[in-house]
Amino acid sequence: MKKAQERAHILEGLKIALDNIDEVIEIIKKSESIPAAKENLIERFGLSEAQADAIVKMRLGQLTGLEREKIEEELKVLKEKIAEFMDILANESRVLELVKTCDDLKENLSVAAHLIHGSSDGRFSITYCVKNITKEEVEGVGFKAADYDETIKKYDPEKLQYGYNTVDGEEIYFIPNPALGLWIDRTRFQQ
Repeated sequence: MKKAQERAHILEGLKIALDNIDEVIEIIKKSESIPAAKENLIERFGLSEAQADAIVKMRLGQLTGLEREKIEEELKVLKEKIAEFMDILANESRVLELVKTCDDLKENLSVAAHLIHGSSDGRFSITYCVKNITKEEVEGVGFKAADYDETIKKYDPEKLQYGYNTVDGEEIYFIPNPALGLWIDRTRFQQ
């Protein structure tokens, strides 16, 4: 899904460029260098660095009507795929249906548990607290997220024991490596 989102982001930038092609060409022509052209495009159209880079690297042949239609069609298909992925992530029932038809999920139910964001019987949920991924990125794919530093202060892994712990009156189940400890009620996955 991440690759689809990244590609859609680039295509949205290219579409902006095609919609404003005369101005884009003028900005690029008047810029002193490629980095300056990118910066000017970012400033004028609110593009990201990646989008501006793709526009500067765009071949002139992509200005034809046929190429424009290809970009718009690819963007439409990617948006549909992203919406489908998001729907799967947001609906436990969709994941459970996929388990019935997808051998990879049948063979590795922990992956399905990750997609459900917890146990299939509602006994717990998973909140991701990671350093190198923003809260927005985690929540953007349908998971719960918490600030890493705040979470580590409250739930100090050095003080927690594997299994049940009580922290400030809250009962938690600590798993040092959550990928190894997801619980699954197999009856929810049976056909």
